[in-house]
Amino acid sequence: GGAKVAALAAVNTALAPPGGALVALGLERWRAGYWSLPATVSGLLAGLVGITGPCGVVAPGAAVAIGAASGAVYAGGRAALDRLCVDDPVEAIAIHAFPGAWGVLASGLFASEARLAAAGYDHARPGLLAGGGGVQLGAQALGVALVAAWACAASALSFLAGAAAARA
Repeated sequence: GGAKVAALAAVNTALAPPGGALVALGLERWRAGYWSLPATVSGLLAGLVGITGPCGVVAPGAAVAIGAASGAVYAGGRAALDRLCVDDPVEAIAIHAFPGAWGVLASGLFASEARLAAAGYDHARPGLLAGGGGVQLGAQALGVALVAAWACAASALSFLAGAAAARA
């Protein structure tokens, strides 16, 4: 049980970040025309963030795919934030929010029934690509939407309270 799940989580946590780093590096080379160490490190971090949620319930091959996709999600998120003129100087949103949301969705795609059972998730369903249909992916998407709505609402309230206090 638990030792095998922990070992799988450790292996997957080691496999995903290089995928994110390589994809982010390649996309930066394609976009900007040069090799970028900051983009590589940010892609590595995005891979770690993306695999955090599903690390104990996906196969090692899926972990590599999740990490690689996390690098792409980071690069795309960073480009979108730049185009929207969102001030994110340390790329916290691009590295954490977007790949984190992807990682939550990834478990709804890649989680296997045997790994879910070994991890003690009695009521979870296998992911869409593992033959479980879209039920778990839908639940994961709802979770992402609710967390995003809560974060936006809390940020808006905080911003408005600060603006009101500044006017007073």
